[in-house]
Amino acid sequence: MAKIATAGEGWYLTEEEWLLKQNLRELVEAEISPRFKENYTEESADRFYKEAMKTLGDAGFLRVGVSEKLGGLGMRLTSLLIVTEEVTRGNGALGIHAMENQLLGSTMAAASPKAWERWGEGIMDGTYIYGASITQPEGNGNMKAWKPIGKQQEDGSWLLNGEKAFGSGLTFADVFTITGFGITKEGQVKMCKWNFSKEDEHPGLTIHHNPELGCSPMYASVTMKDVYVPAEYGGYSPAPGSAEDAQAGAIGYKAFAVCCAALAMGTMSAAWDKTVEYLKNRESWGKKVIEYGAIQAKLVDMKTRMEAARSMMYTAARMIETLHKDAPAWADMAKIFCCDTARQITDECIQMHGAVGINPDSGISRHHLDSICFGIGVGTSDLHIPCAAEELGFPKSDDLNRT
Repeated sequence: MAKIATAGEGWYLTEEEWLLKQNLRELVEAEISPRFKENYTEESADRFYKEAMKTLGDAGFLRVGVSEKLGGLGMRLTSLLIVTEEVTRGNGALGIHAMENQLLGSTMAAASPKAWERWGEGIMDGTYIYGASITQPEGNGNMKAWKPIGKQQEDGSWLLNGEKAFGSGLTFADVFTITGFGITKEGQVKMCKWNFSKEDEHPGLTIHHNPELGCSPMYASVTMKDVYVPAEYGGYSPAPGSAEDAQAGAIGYKAFAVCCAALAMGTMSAAWDKTVEYLKNRESWGKKVIEYGAIQAKLVDMKTRMEAARSMMYTAARMIETLHKDAPAWADMAKIFCCDTARQITDECIQMHGAVGINPDSGISRHHLDSICFGIGVGTSDLHIPCAAEELGFPKSDDLNRT
């Protein structure tokens, strides 16, 4: 395996994080990247995800972003970005789950400690694939229009009624969380999380496989009709006890945006590497394509934009880690820049491959499709732009939709 150039991808990292990146790159190249075609059909994808997640879990890579008090390694957000990017280089959908098993697993523990007590260890060791469903038919960027889907009963249990338009990995996830507004028994409307396991029966809950959504056969929508959730498996995060706690919670939410930036970094980095290798071996008019000055200029320009995106991603991560007051704005800007750059880079990689790039067997078109999906996940750029504008202190604009 070629060592990663420290002046680029590792400049921001500690020695421990550098070793994490090296070891994970080696594992992905040996055991995940060669199986990328298994992502194309539901049957093979189901088997692949379960085997690959267990491999990652056994190696400890699914504990990186989980706090020590929950049984994880308690490493900083930067380390979770490393895991997300490196796994995504081999398989985009797997990168999503490597991130969700850690970041969303931690939010499960905050809202429903009993749920984490039951499933947390399995989520971290890769026994359980963790999925999540948040978006409702009204749209992820239209949260003000969301209708409550949960109603708490006097004994603390919940009844769920409604729909979810999108969920990651629900067709094969072992454990999953549905997030939405719920009405507490005191009559308050709160953002809640309800947790489920495929080991249990859930009358009234139907998962609809929607292979046309997202970057693989992993996506689904959900309908719920009087779905019962025990009190210990449903709830909402405790209200912050101080202004500092409130800021930490708001900044913590922005970690999801920066993780989307890491997904984008992974897919464009893989596409660029494959393109460079292809151009080194492809001949045109009697010499290697990469020997042409115009091609080299294009590659240098692409690499420059990629590393600018990486720098912004790590800067945003460091701001989140230190609870910097400007972290929310930088997280939004990093998400926008990295995801938009990934779409541009992967599109250019297809062009430099010619017709070969469109062929699914090359893997380049898969990276391009992944980049589009990552740009939509956790809100499109059109959603994050007004958020960043507001966080930068700009006056409210009537033609920018803030939710």
